[in-house]
Parts: sequence; structure tokens; C-alpha cells
Amino acid sequence: MAARRRAAGQAFSYNNGVQLFPEGSGGVLVAWGSSGGGLTTARGLRVTATGGLASGWPSGGCTIYDVPTVTVGNVPDMSAVPDGLGGLFVGLRPYSGPDVGAWHVLAGGSLDPAWPAGGVPVAVGTHYGDDVSCAADGAGGLFVAWLRLDHSAVLVQRLQSNGQVATGWPAGGRAVVVSTTSLLETPRLLPDGSGGVLVLWDGDYVGVQHLDASGGIAAGWFAGGVAVYLGPAAGSPPSTRLVPSGTDHAFVVWQSTDHVFIQRLGFDGNLDPVWPPDGVQAVVAGGRAEAVSDGADGVILAPTSGSGNVLGFRYGSDATLATGWPSAGVQLNVGGAPPGWAITTGNSGGAIFAWDEPYGTRSRSRVQWYLGDGGADPTQPADGQLVDPTYNAMQVRGLMPDGAGGAYVAWDKADTIVNRNGLMLSRVTYPTPLAVGPGRPSTAIHLKLIGSNPAHDALSIEYSLPGDAPARLELLDLAGRRVRDLPLDGARAGIAHIDPGRTLSPGIYWLRLAQSGRIATARVAILH
Repeated sequence: MAARRRAAGQAFSYNNGVQLFPEGSGGVLVAWGSSGGGLTTARGLRVTATGGLASGWPSGGCTIYDVPTVTVGNVPDMSAVPDGLGGLFVGLRPYSGPDVGAWHVLAGGSLDPAWPAGGVPVAVGTHYGDDVSCAADGAGGLFVAWLRLDHSAVLVQRLQSNGQVATGWPAGGRAVVVSTTSLLETPRLLPDGSGGVLVLWDGDYVGVQHLDASGGIAAGWFAGGVAVYLGPAAGSPPSTRLVPSGTDHAFVVWQSTDHVFIQRLGFDGNLDPVWPPDGVQAVVAGGRAEAVSDGADGVILAPTSGSGNVLGFRYGSDATLATGWPSAGVQLNVGGAPPGWAITTGNSGGAIFAWDEPYGTRSRSRVQWYLGDGGADPTQPADGQLVDPTYNAMQVRGLMPDGAGGAYVAWDKADTIVNRNGLMLSRVTYPTPLAVGPGRPSTAIHLKLIGSNPAHDALSIEYSLPGDAPARLELLDLAGRRVRDLPLDGARAGIAHIDPGRTLSPGIYWLRLAQSGRIATARVAILH
């Protein structure tokens, strides 16, 4: 097991909202907000697979938003999503103001000059907001969701890659739900793969709505959405989550006063008839709960128990616990209750788990791999691998698979458990490369251009996929617009061909291969 470390940004006193995304070439995109040094800021950074800065990116990250700090420790309410071309879309509400805006950071590390310097206004005036959430729309743009500042409404907007509002969507966003009887909380987004989006919220009830590509209510759905749970979710913020299950279902996760529940909902608005009408009561929980895909059509749930330990449960699409996972859950952390932790999809139906091990007045971060049967990976130490053996003051802030079996871990340098002073990024590699085949399939997708580049005629692309889920190969221009696309159904590996045709202007384009949220990209020049 090897780890490479680099500073992900400047050493601010407080880093929050850290998010990690694949950048298409084995590296990682990092987005975060910080407060300290007299500034409140939002930044993005692109790091290569070998730990270096991607070409063009400043060492402290691209500054998306930067103002004098009003109150130390308060950071922008932000959410980011990759643009599919090596850059980032970011939606945020500045801490010092009520308006919500969106920014585009290009693959070269600079703000998109085609977007306004102060961001695209998304929610202004009576629609200004809070609790921002973003998701890619699958066509080079993004969805942005937010709460009206008085928490009386959930709104969603769809922006194209050029920052313009998508066709059919109102300028002030689409109101998904309006409540006069309760405070609404925590909008969550899940793209439907067809240009639309599912929206989850919490209020008088835990509800889901499905908007189509033009911003209208999707066919089969009704105003007010589907009430998954007739009551408000618990937690602060509530532990509500949307997790994809196959290509046309989603898991909805929520927490009551002392239990975590799961339900499976179809994109057509119908609850899965295999599941109980009120969902599956998974566990008695004492606090935060997270949920991630198991890499197939199941879900791995990770709530904290009353003692503060983190438990793991794997449920299949049939509403039953997967073989090997006990009804009381698998304790994921080793040692005392962790001050911080994160979980992400792992290998072979399992999960990768990172946590902070209390260490006197400090903590040090560890990573462990759990297999599809709930057992810890036997190739790893029983107490996991230290993220950085040289440092004993750490707090986990983010976790992401590296596409080769290992993981990227974002962590804070912490002088004490409460004092944080610098955001770091480590890549913890898996001890042996994952073999493709029964028992340990690769979770990565691969894309390689065959032949000359620049290309003069049809493009030949070699690809491999980790599963049988529908996949799509696309040719995009530099603005993120799809100019050619080719569905890939059934074949896990092969050679595909895309004919650019004579109507396509010569220039630089991107190839993008996508399956179940995983993306691989390659740059190509086309000549005639």
C-alpha cells in the first residue's frame, strides 16, 4: 500500500464542503470552501494521478469566490459537479449574501470567460436561497437546486454548458414544492439519464419529484411528488439521500427520530412493490447516516450507532440484506467513535471506508476495504491502512475511488481535534492491481483512441466497461455540446467507430465514455 500526498490548497483555518470527483484521466478534481486569513473563499483544484498539479492550475486552486471574512468559520454554502471535460461546475450561496450563483471552471484551471465574472445568477430577488445542491445533466450542463431563504420552497434550475438557462426552464427556476406549514430542508438531486432529474426534500413529509428535460413534471408524476415517508426526517441536517439503483430506480434514505429507513422508488413514480410500503427499517441510529451504491443495483448504508461507531449494511434491490452482512451491521471503524469519517463505493460490491482514529488529543486517519460479503479485505491490516503514517493530526474531509481499486482521501491537518489548519490530498493505492474476472471485477471504465490523432476520418475507439449497464460514447465540442453519440449496449469491451462526417468543423473535440456515473474522456483533433 502506497500513499502520495500533496496540499490541495492554501492552509486556511477552516475547510468545509470538500468534494472529490474523477477528472477523466485517473486524477481528481477537488472543490472546497474555506474561511481564514481574513478571507471567505470557494476554490477548485485538479490533481493528476501522480499527485502533480494539472497543467494551468494555480497551486492554491482556482479562486471561484473570494471576499473578506465576516465571521471566521462561516464558509460559502456550495456544491460542485464535474463538467465531464476536466473542469468543474460550482453552485453556491455566498455566506455574506442571499443570492445563489453558478460558476464554470475550465479544464485548464481558469474561470470560463463566457460566463459572467461574478457567476451566473441562479436565484435572485424573491427566489434567493440556501442549501445549494448540484448535479450534472448528462448533456454538458448542470442542475442547481436550492431552498428559498425562508425554507418555504424547493427550486431547481437547469443551465447549459454556456451558462444559459436550458429551454423550457423559467428564469427564476422551477418550484418543485411549496409549503406554508413546515420548513423544507436538504434538496438532493439524481439525474435520470434522459436530461431530467429527481429531486428529494424533507418537510411535512419526505418527498421526491421527477422533472423532465424541459423542467416540467415527468409523465406519470403529480404535483407534490411522491410522499415516501409521512413525517419529517430527523437529524441536523436530516440524513436524506438519493442513490441510483440500476438505470430506472433510486434508493431513498431517510432518518426518523431513532431509525434509518430505505425505500426503492422507480423513475416512473411507483414504489417498488417488492419493498414494504413504509420502506425497510434498517437500524436504530444515533446520528449521521450516509448511503452509497454497491456498484450494481444495491446500496450500502452507513449510519452511526448510539455509541458513535459507524455500522455498515448492504441491501439488494429485493429489499433483503446481502449474504454475509449481519442484521446488526458490520462495524466499519476500528477503535473509538471516529470524529470524522467517509464512505464510498468499493470493489466487488463492497465499500471503501475512511475514518479518524482518536489519538490522544488528536486523531489519525485510516482506510479499510470491505468486500461484497461484508468482510474486511484479508489483504489489509485488521485496523486498516494509515492514510499518512508521518502525520498524527488528521481529519477526513472527503473520499473517492481512484478507478484502480485504491482511493483518494482529502484530510485536514489538525493541531487538535477541533483546530484545523490545512487541506491535504492523499492517494492510497490498492496493494495489487485489480484483475478483471469473477471474484474481483474492475470498477473502472477505459477509453483509448486507436490510430492517428489528429484524425482525418472515422474515429476508432477501444473501450472496456466494468458491467452490463447501458453505456454511451459521445463526441463533444469544447463547449460541452454533444455532436455525435453512440449507445453501447451489452458488450463489456470492444472497438467502436464514430464517423465525424463532413459537416463537422475541424478542431479539438472530446470523446466521453459514460456508464452508471463513471466517466472516461480523451481529447482528439479532427481534420478534413
